[in-house]
Amino acid sequence: MRDVLSTPSNQCSEGFEEYRIKAACGVYSVMAGRMRNCAIVLAAIAAGLVAAPAQAETRFAKVCIKNETTSNMVFSWRFGTADWRKVTLSAGREQIFTHKLAKVNQNTSPPLYVTYDAKKVGTDIEPKVLAVGYASGDTNCNQAKHHAFRTDPQDKNFITLYSVD
Repeated sequence: MRDVLSTPSNQCSEGFEEYRIKAACGVYSVMAGRMRNCAIVLAAIAAGLVAAPAQAETRFAKVCIKNETTSNMVFSWRFGTADWRKVTLSAGREQIFTHKLAKVNQNTSPPLYVTYDAKKVGTDIEPKVLAVGYASGDTNCNQAKHHAFRTDPQDKNFITLYSVD
């Protein structure tokens, strides 16, 4: 009896011995008689190799901000100490903010800082530090941390940026 993890193709066409095939997951199968091709051997080995599910690699810190007010929101943002950028987010729209991580599966990033005028009439600059999510893609809000601008229920002149998940 032989333990087989892989067999060269020129050794698979004929054989009269009993083969004990060990798949990568540790399961043994026993085959007796003629081996006419490698399909059985390779199928047993492949079954063990595909047993572990694939996982996406984390490459981006992601935040999505939605404007749930009736006003256009103009605000500034930056990750960590990067330069401030200004964006206008129309009512009902959502915007993704991403930061590429230095290493795959790093799961740490500089915080996302946001400043905005929290008053519809007058001025009240509100600074916020937002929590981030981590994911493999940078073009959509899947696996991002979600935040939303909302009008304060107690003061209709005041807008707050809430974490929504």
